[in-house]
Amino acid sequence: MKHYWYLWMFFLVVVGVLSWSVPVAFFVPADRLLIYLLSVCLPISVALIYTSWWIPKFYETIEFDLGEDAVHGKYGVFFRREKEISYGRITMAGLSHGPLKRYFGMYNVTIHTAAMGGSNLPEMCLMNVKNGPEIRDEISGKIGKLSQSERRSVEERVLEELQKIREIMES
Repeated sequence: MKHYWYLWMFFLVVVGVLSWSVPVAFFVPADRLLIYLLSVCLPISVALIYTSWWIPKFYETIEFDLGEDAVHGKYGVFFRREKEISYGRITMAGLSHGPLKRYFGMYNVTIHTAAMGGSNLPEMCLMNVKNGPEIRDEISGKIGKLSQSERRSVEERVLEELQKIREIMES
């Protein structure tokens, strides 16, 4: 999980900072080059060191639990965020992942409730989990929604029952 965020950090530095700061350094007069490097490179270095420290600390704080009655979530380094959503309030559990998360085999399991007022924003997000489809199916099962295989099984049983009723009616 940490590798994903370190890769994003590297990408942002290369594209967001080095793409303009290195070419600009060639046009800065020699007597002002030290000032330029200190004013650009020092804050970026401090931000990189801080972010490199923060990423592992953040992942140490992440806790999610699928309890008997609710989903519990806690995370945060400086400001702890704790949330509990009962299964009765959950309307949908979804998955999201982009190309980098697919490469690392990670998912975000999003939990939506009616309280969000039709917004696309989830009430809670279980971040960067490896077994996202299983977690989503477990939550969906606890809120009373059937998986596709369960739905197919129920539909087959209903169809068999209807066929038996038809045979009885025709005879």
